[in-house]
Amino acid sequence: MRNILIEDIYALEFVPDSSLWMLISLSLTVVVVVSLVVRKLIKNYHFKKYREIQLALEVLKSCDFTQIKNTAYQISYYGKVLAMNEKQEAIFTKILKALEVYKYEENPQDFSLEFKALFETFMRDVESVHV
Repeated sequence: MRNILIEDIYALEFVPDSSLWMLISLSLTVVVVVSLVVRKLIKNYHFKKYREIQLALEVLKSCDFTQIKNTAYQISYYGKVLAMNEKQEAIFTKILKALEVYKYEENPQDFSLEFKALFETFMRDVESVHV
């Protein structure tokens, strides 16, 4: 065999590889962006819930007991938003049962004193929690 000199083959060269650093930086960027988005969503949810509670309190404080049907429906709707603990839910269940009479009659009578006392108890309990 003959000795052939090959001049086209060179020694191996070092090629810098930064793909690991790019992967780490991309992963950190994604984690930061996702955490900021989740934080913003949670903050908006809590603000919306707080605003809904404040609106319900304002509406129920300013109930006009002369418009019986409208007031009965307002108490039914906004009371669900405010009843947070077991005591409030128990009182609100009693209020709902008492309101069935007023909501479904064509010409309902005025609210009874017992109902007004029950409603005032509910509102005092709710205000002590939320205010």
